[in-house]
Parts: sequence; C-alpha cells; structure tokens
Amino acid sequence: MTDDVFDPDEHSAQGLLAKLAQTDVGAGPWEVDLTRRLLSMYEAHGLLRDGRARPLYEACDACIDCWAGAVPKPPAWRAEISVPWIGSGYRESGICAIAINLNKYGPLGANWWIVRGHIHDRLGKGSRRNFEFRVGQYLAAIRASQEGRWPIRGEIEPQLAARGWEDCAFFEAVKCSPESGVSAPTGTMWENCPPRYVLDELEILRPRVVVAIGVGVGNWARRLLGVEDLEVDRPGLRRGPGRLAGEDVDVICLNHPSFGNWKSSRARLFAMLGSSEDVPASGAVRR
Repeated sequence: MTDDVFDPDEHSAQGLLAKLAQTDVGAGPWEVDLTRRLLSMYEAHGLLRDGRARPLYEACDACIDCWAGAVPKPPAWRAEISVPWIGSGYRESGICAIAINLNKYGPLGANWWIVRGHIHDRLGKGSRRNFEFRVGQYLAAIRASQEGRWPIRGEIEPQLAARGWEDCAFFEAVKCSPESGVSAPTGTMWENCPPRYVLDELEILRPRVVVAIGVGVGNWARRLLGVEDLEVDRPGLRRGPGRLAGEDVDVICLNHPSFGNWKSSRARLFAMLGSSEDVPASGAVRR
C-alpha cells in the first residue's frame, strides 16, 4: 500500500468493518463483532475520533514521551492503531499470537492485510520465507497438538503453516512504527505501550493460549497475565500459567524468528508438544 492508492474508507471504523465482511476478505459475523468491540475500545482510548483513526503520535496519551527527540515519524495514515487479525479458526483454537511491532506500516487494517498476504500470497504458494513461515510453524504445531494430530510426520509445510495463521488471532505488542531502520521500537515505546493496550485487547479476544513472539513480548505477557511460576524455562522456550479475566490462560514464550535463534524455540516447542504435557483439545496446556 502506498500514498497513490490511499483509500480513506480503510481508515474509518465503519469502512474497515464493511471491508472485512466482504466476500474476498471473508471475516465472519463473530470476527467482525470482535473487531467492532476492539474499535470501540480504541476509540475510548482516544485513538479514533468520530470513528476515524488518528495517528498514534498525536492520539496516544504517551505520544509526547514516546516520540520525543529525533524518532522519525511515518505519514499519518501509516501511524494508526492496527486492529488484531482474527482467523476463521480462532474461535475454536483460542490461540493468540503477539509479536513486537509492524515494520514501516500501520493503517487501521494492517494486521488483516499482512496476515492475509502470509496465507494466500506467500505460504499458500509454497514460500518458506522468514517471519510468516517460522511463526506459522509455531502456530500450526500448537493447533495440531490441540486437535490430536501431533506429532506431524515429516516437516511442517508452508500450506500447514498457513493454516496455523488461519487458526489464530494476531497483533503487535508495540503499536507505533518509527520510520527508520526496521521500525524497532524505542525503549520508551516498550515501557509505555504494552501496559496501555495489550491487556484490554486480550480481555476482548479472550484467548486460551497466548504465544509471545520475542523476549521483550514474552516478558510483558508474563507480567500482564500474572505468570509467576514457569513450568518450562529453557533457552528459546518459557511457559507458565496465567490468568485473564478470571480464567486460566497458557502463556508460551518463543524466540522471534528474525534473530537467528528461532530453531531452538521450534525444537523445544516440538519436544514439549510431544511430551506428556501436550496441549489437549480444550486448548489449555496440561499442568
């Protein structure tokens, strides 16, 4: 998406909801209703005004702190809150993945367009590229274990990784994306953003399994969900029980695939799923 194909309807709550319900996008009534609730929550935070998304560097109550100094700002239309992706299989799986932040992108529907691209344009055509394939393997393995299909014979192929994305919800822990480099969040963004929004998002999505992608995301997920006693604590894999809205939630923390050490996470995750502590069909990791 570039400035010359800017679509103003994609930057309003009603425009996005209408687009998600279109046949070519295929969000069902349940996914659209969850998205509507998320948009209402963001509006209560001031991130939308009269139903239209505002740039986070003007709308967020931490914007002066986070964007102080020389942090380069993206165009306003790429600096909005991005609603979570909600796949068609999420209602049954309850698997919600959280990553770090978007890379030089950030309109209201960004997570939807990116994940649909993972599923259809790349993994669906056999790509084994970086983030989408590696995280898709994490998600597909957890879902296969839930359904009693683990271990899978042979490798997890791109098409199965695509199914992993289809079976999850997904959003970013840090909402802003600086214009420089790979849009790495500043330390201030890390401090300010997750405690403002992540728990509210999770309370609407109500996952049973939270998959935190990256050490920083894992630290915040464990803190926000009250994970005190880790049941697995190894390089590349941390897991423990948390609580969300008075209910149990399993928190699984894995390495980010961009940092070259994702294979240790994948190996340890696969080993855990193959042990007596499998993830059963209910979606909760056995204690």
